[in-house]
Amino acid sequence: MRVLRQAVVLSDTGAPLLSSALMATPSPANSNQESAQSIRPPSKRRTSGLAQLSLVEHALCPLDDKLSLVRPLVFETGYFRSDRHGHARYIPVRVVANEGLSASDELYLWGLLALAFSQPEPTLELWATPHWILKSLGCLESSKGGRNYVLFRQMLRRLAGAVYYCERFYDPVRQCERDRAFGFLKYDLPTSDDSSRAWRIVFDPLLWEYCQAKGGRMAFDLPTYRQLDPATRRLFLLLTKIFWRRPVSPNFDVWHLAVHALGFSSTLIMRDIKVKLTRAIR
Repeated sequence: MRVLRQAVVLSDTGAPLLSSALMATPSPANSNQESAQSIRPPSKRRTSGLAQLSLVEHALCPLDDKLSLVRPLVFETGYFRSDRHGHARYIPVRVVANEGLSASDELYLWGLLALAFSQPEPTLELWATPHWILKSLGCLESSKGGRNYVLFRQMLRRLAGAVYYCERFYDPVRQCERDRAFGFLKYDLPTSDDSSRAWRIVFDPLLWEYCQAKGGRMAFDLPTYRQLDPATRRLFLLLTKIFWRRPVSPNFDVWHLAVHALGFSSTLIMRDIKVKLTRAIR
């Protein structure tokens, strides 16, 4: 996404709105429907991430790890999607994570999906050493791994314990709404982090199906995404999706954007929400 300029307008009267003038190169297709063509992959000279389009519309867990790293985590959220008549409807979502979930886990989820799809013959199984995976994602602090391997294993455990529920999930394969429940991934790992054997990561078949579908996934620049904080990462992906289909973003309800899309606490007062959103946009 090539961002040219930014502007924030926060209204103090009526429904607070966030109007963003972030500009990007427009897409040949200018459709708001989930069935529009897939997002163009970034240049091969840059490492890419890969995200499922519906999942970037909202947070998968609270931003605050004190609220998200609980056992079990039950996170209620949702997003708006236009129907065929152009009417926006709220789609409720529930994420249940037995081991909790962290906003930083999303970096690994999108990065692992991109690595799986980059295989000569993409399959929902990814076999690789943790060293190769973390180095490919730019998340390796030292050549020996050590603490990175431990954190990576913990992250996989959290993602493996999560289930996503949505009664009106848009199916990009069948191009209709369906009542869906799916996970993110499962794993099969050596018991020791010092083992030279490959780690086996298996993506949920339904998630893989959605990402395979035309119009079901979005590639983005992973190094840019990685250097952002978790709230700005979520905003980055949401705007990347929007700006590939239209030159200017729609108006956002400030509270919905902050709480449902980015994962800020619903107990924050509007003044603090505006401050946090402005910081994320800048």
